[in-house]
Parts: sequence; C-alpha cells; structure tokens
Amino acid sequence: MSELDMNHVEKFIQMILESKERKIFVVGMGRSGFVGRAFALRLMNLGFNVYFLGETITPAAGKEDLIIAISGSGTTKFALTASSTAKEIGAKVIVVTSYPKSPLGDLADLIVSIGGRTKLGWPKEEDYLARQLLGERETLSPLG
Repeated sequence: MSELDMNHVEKFIQMILESKERKIFVVGMGRSGFVGRAFALRLMNLGFNVYFLGETITPAAGKEDLIIAISGSGTTKFALTASSTAKEIGAKVIVVTSYPKSPLGDLADLIVSIGGRTKLGWPKEEDYLARQLLGERETLSPLG
C-alpha cells in the first residue's frame, strides 16, 4: 500500500463512481484476468453495470463507458487492443500496471501503478495465449 499513489487511487474510485450509469468493462489475461474477474464481480455486487471483456455476454462499449485494463507488464496484446479500441470510440481507460511507461500506459486516462514482479524479460513469446500453448509458465505472483 505504501507504494500506491493515493491520489491516483482516489481518482480511480471517482472515475468508477462517475460511471455508475454507464458500462464498465474489465480486461486482463492470465493472473491479471483472475484479479479482474474478481474485481468485476465486486463491482457487480455493488450495483455497477460491469462486464469482463471477452465473455459471451459482453455488450458493445460506447462513448463515456469505462475500460479498466489490468496488465503487470503493460504490454498484453488483448488489453492493448481493447484499450486502443475504447479510446477510438470515446471511452475512458484506466490502466492498472507495474509499468506506467508502457504501451498500455500511453493509452490511459489514468494509471494506477502497482509495484511487483512482472514478466518483462522473461517469456520468449509476448502473447499470453501463445505462452499458454507453449507451456511457458512461472510461479504465481500478483500482477506477475
């Protein structure tokens, strides 16, 4: 918690509250995806109109909707594609990452930087699904 910029956390909460009447989309792959799904569930329990991107029931996003992209490295292809598309249609993008100076960070309206080990420098393949098929694994760690 001491590594978190509390101003960014407060802005994160404010942006979510401002999206109460809009759709909120959460995106993440691998362990970031697990965290994202749990977070989306909590938001749903609080009455927000929230979807985890990639599920079969995910509707189209619109202008002023909110995308929350979670990626330890800030380079996850699926999160990059989703965030880039969201910006094109006028949605807001919050990025939760360990690398604010990353391609995903460049797309963000707000970055919540979380310290932690990431996969940078580790995999031969950058794409999560390709790594899964290749059997490239590493021990579990949050946002790692």
